[in-house]
Amino acid sequence: RLEMVVAPKRFVAVLDQQRLLTGWTAVILDRKGVVVARVPSSDGLVGQPASDALLSELKQRSLGSFRTRTREGADVVAGFTRSASHGWSVAIGVPESILNARLRNPLALSATAALLLLVAGLALAGAIGRRIARPVQALVAPALAVGRGDAPTIAPTALKEAADVGAALQRAHELLRERD
Repeated sequence: RLEMVVAPKRFVAVLDQQRLLTGWTAVILDRKGVVVARVPSSDGLVGQPASDALLSELKQRSLGSFRTRTREGADVVAGFTRSASHGWSVAIGVPESILNARLRNPLALSATAALLLLVAGLALAGAIGRRIARPVQALVAPALAVGRGDAPTIAPTALKEAADVGAALQRAHELLRERD
């Protein structure tokens, strides 16, 4: 049997090389779930068992994430993996406040963009609605004129449907005159 002893400082150096963001926590555990290295502040934790929550998760599966609290009391989302061949594990905890802040900014930007698009869409719909309503509303007076037996005065319009109704009102007036 061949064994090798590696100082915990070397494992801490490996974790430091990962350049974790401020507030993140990383830990390396041996196959028994004992802390080999931890950043930040591995002092006093090397040689101690990992948290009960992490050990419980590692017993259930070799890869995953869960919500927990660090020894310092920070609420984190922890991701972990365990080597199938050696049984060693690595876990990284990201404070929920940092995750939420990173989600909050894009979410606020998306909500603002959606609101602006909604306002623009409503303004456009209003403009189109007014453009349709004006020629249709302009047909009321000619329709009443036909009802009174008077000749309708139809204003020219670019709205094909309104122009068709105007032409129909003129034709209806002509038919009524012929019948009389």
